[in-house]
Amino acid sequence: MMTAPIAEGKVSIVIPCFNQGAMLREALASVEQVRNANLLEVIIVDDGSSEAETRKILSELEQTNYRVVRKIFSFLVLWRRIIGSRCKRWLKSKLNSSVQSQACK
Repeated sequence: MMTAPIAEGKVSIVIPCFNQGAMLREALASVEQVRNANLLEVIIVDDGSSEAETRKILSELEQTNYRVVRKIFSFLVLWRRIIGSRCKRWLKSKLNSSVQSQACK
């Protein structure tokens, strides 16, 4: 099996993103500091960001040489929503039972 020297290989960088636009900008600045001919592509995978600033940054990046892949609905987003809704229902039931028990005294 023949292997190419490291200097001859091409590299793709994949950056996952969920909100945290400022951190995304920092990551891209780091990539640009080391960019050379071996860098094939930079792919940013958005995991359903809801933050306005992050969405704006991602839209701007789509107009450049970066490849932005937007995952509209992912397992992590689903999981966050399920856990969030269960926690809200549980908290609401606890608050309601507490209020009812206080009212009965």
